Amino acid sequence: MNANHVPPTAEVDRDVQKLYEKGHEAFAASALRSAEASYKKVLELLKEDEKGQQERIHKGAPYHYLGLTYLLGYKKPAEALEYFIKAYIEDVLSQKEGTEDAADAGPAATILKNEFQLDSKFQDELKWAARQCKAEGAKIWDSSTLLSLVKDFPKDAASLLRHKHAQEPEMKSSVDDPPGSWEKRVFIGGDYLRHSRLVDIKQVVLEEDFAPIVAKEFAIPEGLTRHHTLLLLHYCRLAIFEVTTNAGQLTEIERLSDYEVIPLFLYDGESHPQISKMVISHHLFEKRSRGYRDTGELQQAVRDFLRDHAGS
Repeated sequence: MNANHVPPTAEVDRDVQKLYEKGHEAFAASALRSAEASYKKVLELLKEDEKGQQERIHKGAPYHYLGLTYLLGYKKPAEALEYFIKAYIEDVLSQKEGTEDAADAGPAATILKNEFQLDSKFQDELKWAARQCKAEGAKIWDSSTLLSLVKDFPKDAASLLRHKHAQEPEMKSSVDDPPGSWEKRVFIGGDYLRHSRLVDIKQVVLEEDFAPIVAKEFAIPEGLTRHHTLLLLHYCRLAIFEVTTNAGQLTEIERLSDYEVIPLFLYDGESHPQISKMVISHHLFEKRSRGYRDTGELQQAVRDFLRDHAGS
């Protein structure tokens, strides 16, 4: 295998999605595993060349493509984030001393900013650590070495995501007095590890003069999360669920008909192979679901839904 040739993950992901759509789940899963194995083999070959030459080789491409495979294919954001951070570190280390900011123009930095919305201070600390190492003449072969020098942030991706959400300002809205009127309230549900997608949805809801209702933005006493979340859903006329990954939305989805809430189900991709079968089997799913390939399509789907029900 040529270590410089890495198959484009976006194309692989689209092909895999088509296989799922045609009912070839087992073969599609096998294709995804083969793509992952290819990127890992490229990474292994680059590391072997690196040891033989005793010089750093930029390994950002396989890390980046592995990140895309886990984000788009396996729908595992925490694992994907780990690879994107490693890709970003490769970009930082490959810059000449004093020019580390150039790494922020790369694809890994773009995804860290737009998809994961990490605190920019995390990247600043990585760049600072890289400058220090270069100034001291130290060679860094492993991304974990640079991560160990970051002081104010967790070192693993899952903890970093939890840290990010913990740093967000806590909203003190009361479930007894939700904003807006019943006609204008839109419940927004989904996986908080896909936080950027929920933010995209909320943005359009506000732009269309509706009132977004997001459970985590309310003061909910410990032990009453399920009860108060359902109460918030009951206050709404409309609901939008991002269902690409399972995040316990089924409880709310099961109550939609009882509460007479009109839903929209959104998922990432042209088909829905990774969505919970319980969600897909819901009697409203086929009629009320829309797939999207990017932020623009997601927001247009939300906009269309709200405008269709603006006067209902």
